[in-house]
Amino acid sequence: MENRGGMDGSERFDGVDATVADFWRFAMSDLRMNNVAAIWLSFLSPVLSVRRAQLSPR
Repeated sequence: MENRGGMDGSERFDGVDATVADFWRFAMSDLRMNNVAAIWLSFLSPVLSVRRAQLSPR
């Protein structure tokens, strides 16, 4: 996946002993939660569309 100038997780928060990766682990650790599942599916949707197109008979 191409990097669009996003974060890599090593960024630190000012005044807090935590990184962006620490937050991601905390906030998105359970993909079964409804709100996380929706975000996860939005992320996977383009990947799955390309994969389905590759597998479709022509």
